Amino acid sequence: MRKSFIMLLVLCGGLSTIFAQVQFGGLGQVQLVNDSSLAGKELYFTVKRARIFAKGDISDKVGIFMQMETCTAFTNMLDLTIDYKVPFAGKVAVGRFVIPLGYQNTISPYNLHTINYSQVIQKLAGGGARDFGVRVTGKSGSLDWVLAGINGSDFSAILANATEDNNVKDFAGRIGYSPLKNLSAGISMYSGKATAAVLTRNRSGIDMKYEGGPYYLLAEYMTGENNAINAMGYYAEAGYRILDLQPMLRYDVYDGNTAAEDNSEIAITAVGLNYYLGDSAKLQFIYEGKLDKAGAGFSDADNNTWILQTAVKF
Repeated sequence: MRKSFIMLLVLCGGLSTIFAQVQFGGLGQVQLVNDSSLAGKELYFTVKRARIFAKGDISDKVGIFMQMETCTAFTNMLDLTIDYKVPFAGKVAVGRFVIPLGYQNTISPYNLHTINYSQVIQKLAGGGARDFGVRVTGKSGSLDWVLAGINGSDFSAILANATEDNNVKDFAGRIGYSPLKNLSAGISMYSGKATAAVLTRNRSGIDMKYEGGPYYLLAEYMTGENNAINAMGYYAEAGYRILDLQPMLRYDVYDGNTAAEDNSEIAITAVGLNYYLGDSAKLQFIYEGKLDKAGAGFSDADNNTWILQTAVKF
């Protein structure tokens, strides 16, 4: 009995030492949405996201990151990575993680200034899509990089837990360059095969961000090859901080088939306002006016949307 008690004390002491180095947190986003395309049910409340995470070093060479999504159809482990510090290479991680494709795809949804991911990031990068594999991150001077080898069979923002569906591993990566403190740019690429039919899935993109003083600017361009269909998209968003208020403007274009003249391109002009309630909470409003390409011009279909969101992180 005495030995068991001593072992229990030792175990508790070890766990307390580990957990003392681990940080816990999360984020929540609650929305009031009016979507004109939903006839008869345009206005509704929803919890867009509710996540909790734990991250930290469990030894001088090993770290862990776990994030759970709690407000999807089923609770799932969104991220789980174990990383190892490697001299001259930064960190090598294994597990499930955000696919390093583009800039906006990899940032926390809390940090989106216009509530939604842009069309091109949703369509070609998955809007925060994850997959299983190995990832290398590092930084040297003004350069930083994230390179990953993944299954290529998941490619979703919820846990599909998909097994590999072909014998080809996909590659994704982004190399960033920060010539000035508030200015950064990057190039991204993705090369892989999708489904058991081994269909081509390639991506390439460039991005640029400036954030200094009251000014904020982010722009991104990406092309994609889905077997025989080529797609492209781009967006540019800008904001100006006035005390706790930040007016926002974004122009967002996506063409799902560049060879088709009809019904393949959507342009969204979004105007919004962020109201910051300290460092960990904000109110956000966005209005998205959508124009769908039809024939030789654009038509104003009844599918515009406005969203009022309260977001917190802890």
